[in-house]
Amino acid sequence: MVINEKGEIKHVDCDCAVFCTGFEPKLDFLADDVKSAIGYDPQNLLQPVLLHKATFSTYDNTIAFAGMYRGPYYGIMELQGRWATLVFAGIVPAPDQEALQKGIQEEIAIRNMNPAPQFPHPDYVSFADCIAKEIGALPELNKNDSLYHALWEGPLLPAHFRLCGPFNNPEVSRNTIRNALIASGRQDL
Repeated sequence: MVINEKGEIKHVDCDCAVFCTGFEPKLDFLADDVKSAIGYDPQNLLQPVLLHKATFSTYDNTIAFAGMYRGPYYGIMELQGRWATLVFAGIVPAPDQEALQKGIQEEIAIRNMNPAPQFPHPDYVSFADCIAKEIGALPELNKNDSLYHALWEGPLLPAHFRLCGPFNNPEVSRNTIRNALIASGRQDL
């Protein structure tokens, strides 16, 4: 079930939702043709699957992943989950085949790097911003906004991506950002 911006509840047919917090990628529940199509390599802890923005595959537009790459990613996982949900609910369009192919080629290049990087997407802020842009949640503040310096010079917080876009909550987001800055002693921003 998903709730759209108008507060309407819509039921989405799906086979299952899988939640996991393991340290080893195990996708035994997927059919072999799916695992092959997503480039699944259970031995590769850096990038066990090859997906556009570590989220979508060319195999099927009804499958998406969150957190299936190595990295500092809790905010990214939230954005990936939101992106998948918004696509499945028809609120934002799915990436087109050209974008998917290009994104997967970029992931293949990362997987084939020698030596392998510590993280496949080491620029956490840019990666988060890229996904946020896909769902319309990348804030565009002017320099006169009281949060401008906090957003562009302070730490990245998932609350940044609730300022605008689908299911935003600017008041709670602004308070969360301010409280985080106060707690960190960064009242200068």
